[in-house]
Amino acid sequence: MSDGVIATAKGFPLSFAQRRLHFIQELGVGAYSFPVHVRLEGELDEGALLHALDDVGRRHPILTATITQGDSGPVLLHRDRTFPVAVVDLTRVDVGERRRIAAGIATRQGDERFDFAECLVRATLVRAVDEHLLLLDFHHIVFDGWSFGIFADELAAAYDRHLGVGGVGPDSPAPQYHEHALREQSSAEHGDFLAEKRFWVGHLAGADPLLSLPTDRPRPEVLSGRTGRQRLRLPVDLSASLRAQASAARATPYMFLLAAFQLLAGRLSGQQSFCIGGGTSGRQDPATHEMIGHFVNEVVFRSCYRSGIGFDELLEDVRRSALTTYRHDQIPFELVVDAVAPPRSLSAHPVFQHALTLQPDNGAVGVRLRGVQVSDLDFGGESSALDLSLSVHEEAGEFVVVMDYSSDLWDAESAASLLEDFGSVLTACSSDPTVAVESIVLRSPVRDYASAGVGGLPAPAHPVRTVATSTDAILAEIWRGVLRLDSVGLDENFFDLGGDSLLGLRVVAGAKAAGLCLRPRDIFLAQTVRELSQRAEAAPVPSGPVVASAGTSVGGDVPLLPIQLWLLEMEQLRQGHYNFASLYDVDIRLDPAVVVQAIGAAADHHDALRTRIALGEDGTWSQRPPNATTASLAPLVRAVDLRDRDVDPARALDRLVRLTQADVALDKDRLFAACSVLLPDGSHKVLLAAHHLVMDPLSMRVLAEDVAMAAQQLSEELPVQLLPVSTRYASWARALRAMTLEGAFDDELPYWRNVVDTATGHLMVTHADGVNDVASQQTTSRYLGQDEVTRLRVNLRRRGYSLTETVLAAAGAALVDMVIGGEVLVDFETHGREDIVPGADVSRTVGWFSAQFPVIAPCHSMLDPAERLTLAQARLDSVPRNGIGYGHLAFGAHRLRAHSSSVGVTYLGRTSTEATTGVGRPPLVLVDSPGHDRSPEMPRPHELEIGAIIVDDVLEFAITWSSHRFSPQEVDHMLDRMDDLFGSLLATTDIPVLGRQQ
Repeated sequence: MSDGVIATAKGFPLSFAQRRLHFIQELGVGAYSFPVHVRLEGELDEGALLHALDDVGRRHPILTATITQGDSGPVLLHRDRTFPVAVVDLTRVDVGERRRIAAGIATRQGDERFDFAECLVRATLVRAVDEHLLLLDFHHIVFDGWSFGIFADELAAAYDRHLGVGGVGPDSPAPQYHEHALREQSSAEHGDFLAEKRFWVGHLAGADPLLSLPTDRPRPEVLSGRTGRQRLRLPVDLSASLRAQASAARATPYMFLLAAFQLLAGRLSGQQSFCIGGGTSGRQDPATHEMIGHFVNEVVFRSCYRSGIGFDELLEDVRRSALTTYRHDQIPFELVVDAVAPPRSLSAHPVFQHALTLQPDNGAVGVRLRGVQVSDLDFGGESSALDLSLSVHEEAGEFVVVMDYSSDLWDAESAASLLEDFGSVLTACSSDPTVAVESIVLRSPVRDYASAGVGGLPAPAHPVRTVATSTDAILAEIWRGVLRLDSVGLDENFFDLGGDSLLGLRVVAGAKAAGLCLRPRDIFLAQTVRELSQRAEAAPVPSGPVVASAGTSVGGDVPLLPIQLWLLEMEQLRQGHYNFASLYDVDIRLDPAVVVQAIGAAADHHDALRTRIALGEDGTWSQRPPNATTASLAPLVRAVDLRDRDVDPARALDRLVRLTQADVALDKDRLFAACSVLLPDGSHKVLLAAHHLVMDPLSMRVLAEDVAMAAQQLSEELPVQLLPVSTRYASWARALRAMTLEGAFDDELPYWRNVVDTATGHLMVTHADGVNDVASQQTTSRYLGQDEVTRLRVNLRRRGYSLTETVLAAAGAALVDMVIGGEVLVDFETHGREDIVPGADVSRTVGWFSAQFPVIAPCHSMLDPAERLTLAQARLDSVPRNGIGYGHLAFGAHRLRAHSSSVGVTYLGRTSTEATTGVGRPPLVLVDSPGHDRSPEMPRPHELEIGAIIVDDVLEFAITWSSHRFSPQEVDHMLDRMDDLFGSLLATTDIPVLGRQQ
């Protein structure tokens, strides 16, 4: 192998899943075997069977391997030996006695604890006159359900060869499990799972560590792993109804079964916040498809059950939650456990104790031998670490539910009642999906919630490549430009190099321009050029997007996004201008007339800049984009030549900025204006100003790059051909409005109500009588240099943090001495361009997309910097859907009371001053925010605005405030506290990994 195989004499490292099973083995808990027990009737050739087993063992040496302790932990040793089979002769024993003895052998073999230093597979062949029993017990550490299919196929082929009727054996060695273990270990060492860990820490925060169903016996200190088994067959008509109801709800049968199981568990336990386990094959990589080994990855489904709802509501919540879970199911479960750090006990499986799986119909037919009739034997369930597991499969159109339950907890009769209740739930919900969850009659004892007292579809897999492709080269060049690096390695992590979600959108846009299809979430799922290249090569263009492309007519009124409604509902903020503007230096080689024409062409390219927003007679606001491309915006572009004028350049430029900013106003139906000015010193400046209702930071970047590209093309006498806009702002707004009306965000209501009710503090204002207006506004900034930013980013990234939560932590530090009565809510703002609308790509769409939502600032005085960071991360990680739902619930559906905070916090990510076309010197270079972006008499929406941005690898963190309300000394003190936090995080390595409680 190219990635470093350890010599066989020293052994191979275990995978994460194997390490956990090895740990359990060392504790002496359970047998954890995978039984394959079959009856063989007919003329069996014993010799051929034993030789066939040897052949499979040689092809897959993991079956004859052992595990021993190496220098740095347990290792797998391949042994050159035959497949171990004990032969028991019962030819002289009558049938009844023979089967009793065979059952005893199977039970003892299954219950006996494995000695990993001796074997990982046990096999017994029971010989009789007219039949044989083949009893195989594989320890789960080397075997799973998929492995059984491989084993059965190869055993049948090898048996044929030894009968003399088959062809030659495979001419190439089988892929080996240790290759997977090494790749997995390498991924973990390179931090590939850090983002997934962060998701799971937030997703499982607050979940009950134990789901307590009524049992026949108290939970022992150590579960033995012994299980009993019950079966339930759902009739054809019930199975068909289940499928139909699931399909009608846009859910899979598994989601329907999972919702029903959550209902049953919630009713029986009286709990609402618990977890149910599931599983995936763990074989996303095609290289694993022919490997025998333990790949199954456990996945956690957070319960959506709550009292007082119908099953249809529960099913919809489960569907949405499951889709989120599937996007994060490739991290080994063992790493999830490490990150979440649940209470550990030998009496209960960590995170979840109950599981539900739906076995795929993969065409496997089990053990088969030529000339022999093979039938399965059932001597009981598999050993298991769980309290209860349900495995569902299909037979002849019927769902069959196999329930393995802990014999330590339940008797067979009680287990049968549990399974019967599951059938009752499925019957009731299949016949009437709207049935109230508490109305279904159950046999088992039910706990009342108030008195309980308890507090997939795998992502497509891609082959591993070791050499660069043309797609690699294209993406590497895009990364290099976006990240402003001299070079990018194929296996360097996007986020380790300084990437963030906003820069990820620019990568998506650049890829689209290069003819590659990527989605924003791909940047998070494939964080290296090599991995992203594989996704781009495999990703098809969505065949049926629910949103219109830029070339589609989207006439008529368009719903306003929540951030727009937030501004428009504050009447005083509607008077005058409330802009987002940027000032640029222009390459003096460009003809000024060309620049003016380029601005017009770029503005024509984006509907938002020609949108009309008006107040209707009914008192409601509406926005209407143009139905077709309008004429040039040249009348809105001031072109001023001061080269021959005796004027002070700075004062002249300031005056023009004021005039241009004031050109933008709702009452003028003008949401965009620009100014091109040639100054006496020979420099050329361009101001781009748009009303904030249609502009945000990423949009300004897109607009500036389009102006630069149009200017480059016009200067070369080429027609203007700008990069396409895939999804219009109107289409995005309509899609989100439809989702809101369909209740897509309703599951967030309890979360947001709890957040608003939890914070009790408020901000102290020194001069309460002062007017908080724009005229008194000042911004005070501090900076971290490039080297400091690089060290801070690396230090945070290695421990699973990002600058986003660091900015929130810094804001909390700033507010420590400014709040009373407890911690306070802040309005936290993100870019809002979430990967939430199917088929949408807004990476190049101009508009105001920002999502603003309340977060409790970690401003308790007793927190040290690491604790403050940990708390900030935990709070942001717990925010559902990155906060995009809050505004739609508060301003769109009016299901929440809109909350207004005194403090706004924003992290604008990383950007550069250059608006480049990708060729030669950049035509536009950002100078600064030009000022005068709001009317002086306008009130400010927040008392304090705390923000941060990285420009050309320098971090600016700033506080914007009113001199009528605060003193400069107070602001300096707040910035000192922010500076201290950044400095502490730079200097220390004592930051808890992923914010876990130590």
